Amino acid sequence: MRGSVPEIKPVCVPLMPSASFDRAYLTRNPRSSSCVRENYPIAFKTVRLIEAFFPPGPIRRKGGPLILAGMTYRPARHIVSLVRFWWDAIGYLAGSAQARLGLYPIPAKPFLNRKEHGEIRNLLAFLEPVLRRVFVLKALELGPLPAPAARPGLPTAQPAAGSKGPAQTPSRPAFPIPHFRLTEPQDGPRRAGTPPPPAFRTGPRIRFLDEDTPVDLRDYPPAPDDLVPSGPLVRRLLAINHALDNAALYVTKMRRLLAGPLRPVQRLDPAVFYARHLKHLQQEAALALHDETVEQLWPNTS
Repeated sequence: MRGSVPEIKPVCVPLMPSASFDRAYLTRNPRSSSCVRENYPIAFKTVRLIEAFFPPGPIRRKGGPLILAGMTYRPARHIVSLVRFWWDAIGYLAGSAQARLGLYPIPAKPFLNRKEHGEIRNLLAFLEPVLRRVFVLKALELGPLPAPAARPGLPTAQPAAGSKGPAQTPSRPAFPIPHFRLTEPQDGPRRAGTPPPPAFRTGPRIRFLDEDTPVDLRDYPPAPDDLVPSGPLVRRLLAINHALDNAALYVTKMRRLLAGPLRPVQRLDPAVFYARHLKHLQQEAALALHDETVEQLWPNTS
């Protein structure tokens, strides 16, 4: 922990804007759309709403807190606003990136130019840890969920004696939608990986068309328009949008993860939150979200 973090003022409306709040609170806090528009000066589009997926949280309603049954964590008002802001921001940025890549109707793009590949890579490296911490806080708000009891195996239906039809194989979609990973590598010393084999650079040379000569791409300077393999990167972007479209499913999975002994996120500050290409307000908002997550997962009992 870096020390005491100053209290963050609410930056957008809470999770359930239909509740009755005091007039002064609504007048001094902008709506979530303006928050995203100020921090990301791009053409603002419709963002996903969180009210359609989550039940009402412990917000102040008619002068008192609303507490759900089994609730173990009641976030402060500025944390609720912070979570709502990041939910709208992630939905806008991930949806805009998917639309810019043209991943519809075929959700696949094996190659991207080097410049676009770097931009998407930096974006995903930042959005993934933020989205995990949003799911963690929402799962803590609803409480851990024990793993479902194992059901006894049902007897398989035996084919009729006279039937000789071909075996029915389940159909697999041509482009399966990847799922978002809710866990991060645990803190601690990492094992040293296998060192790459030694490579010897031969330099540009004359190549003959009738010979199968391997090309060493390191002999040529990289250009922004070079095509680089981007299949795994595109699948990571599709996984984020899948998590945003199926938030209730991922919150349920996160609640079951919290019931186990392991923690889904790291305790140390993610290095990407200190990236130089981020604005100062983006870094502070992401670190505040991480600090709240760490405080709830590793409470200070001293």
